[in-house]
Amino acid sequence: MNPVKTKPITLRRASAEGDSELVQQLLADGCAVREFDDSALRSALRHKQAIIVKDLLAAGADLKNHAEEFLGIAARNGDCASLKQLLPRLLGANGMPPDPRIIESALQTAIVALKPKSVRILVAGRSKLEADISKAIYLAAKHGSVEILKILRKSGSDLFAERSPALKAASEGRQPQVVEFLLSNGAFSDEVMSASVCAAVEFGDLETLEILMQHGGKLLRPNAIIGVTNNDSLDVLLFLEEHGHSYRWYADELAESAIERNAPRVLDLVITMEDVSKGIIDNGLKTAVETDAYKILEILINAKADAGVNGSIALQIAIASNRFKMAKLLLGANAKASDLDCTAIKTIFEHEQWWLLPDLFRGGIAVTGLKLSPEDAVNLFLHFPAEAMATDSAGKLHSDSVLNERVKFTKATAKIATQHQLEAKTMIATCLHSFISLLPPDLLNPDFGPSWRRSTA
Repeated sequence: MNPVKTKPITLRRASAEGDSELVQQLLADGCAVREFDDSALRSALRHKQAIIVKDLLAAGADLKNHAEEFLGIAARNGDCASLKQLLPRLLGANGMPPDPRIIESALQTAIVALKPKSVRILVAGRSKLEADISKAIYLAAKHGSVEILKILRKSGSDLFAERSPALKAASEGRQPQVVEFLLSNGAFSDEVMSASVCAAVEFGDLETLEILMQHGGKLLRPNAIIGVTNNDSLDVLLFLEEHGHSYRWYADELAESAIERNAPRVLDLVITMEDVSKGIIDNGLKTAVETDAYKILEILINAKADAGVNGSIALQIAIASNRFKMAKLLLGANAKASDLDCTAIKTIFEHEQWWLLPDLFRGGIAVTGLKLSPEDAVNLFLHFPAEAMATDSAGKLHSDSVLNERVKFTKATAKIATQHQLEAKTMIATCLHSFISLLPPDLLNPDFGPSWRRSTA
């Protein structure tokens, strides 16, 4: 490999490892510090090698084309020494950067990374800027840093201004310690307090909600109580009930929202305690299956949901979506399978969910046109319920006949267990052939003929 080409690679590695002696040697030998898109400086910053950063900047590393990226790396890492070296090089003769957004971006990065020392340096670096600081306040509050909020406040930011996002952001971020700090050090309008209470309800943060209400916060929009379904916050719902915000006036809205957002605890309470509209319960079957909310479906069925038309639609969706446990639950609630075609049984065969077949047959599923393979016919024989009466073009498949074959098959399998294998195999083949002879021709695959019968005889 060409030694000239390997020098930048070596410089990058030495910068990452903090090998100052090798870096100095490579620079003295004429290694291009800007080679590979200033990868050496990038590596030094990523590994918090402040001394190397200083050497590379002195050797002419390009900061202008990567200012936002490099400043962001140092801010995120809490590398204060590198930040102090980078900032002066970004400021012009007037003490301001060519693009104020560079420092704003780094400041927000430091806040999200919870690096207060980086924030302090960057705030000092932006002291002459008039950019909006509300985004920084919002991030500090939402990410729960009281220390960073204090730094921003000391720099002149008004955390308690009419449009300050601090309190609502802290409520959305489930940061009770920040909420306590803010309310203990300033006052907010009723509108801001109410918006923060709504956020605490929606994000299911009982501790924050208690603090807000202790400081006079009110739920000015009573229907905001429906927000508890976002996080299935039963404790918040009960707390509001105790403090005069009754959910009983919004039973239907709560139930509907709980079904849509998969909030089983809230739904169970509302359905148990209140007279929720029958239509919401019945229509919820389809929604529960579509959102794969098994617990919701169970609650609705226990609440005597009508598994007629809605249950039939939900059953189709459940089988088509391979949600077989939900299908069984619906069939147990007498959902009609008569509207299903043979595609449903094919899905059962494809996924080998044989245990669902008896319930489908009891539910009246149509089997005409199945075109069974030999293997599928065997599984149909094994799982066909004795009491089922499957309607087809030839009339009815007599359950007594099937039952007799099942009894014979049970005896045959018992013989296998007692080592009478030859006799057992003969019995099993006879049972299967007898069963197959009972099936209408249009249920069988055309290839399902004498050759298969001979091969299993």
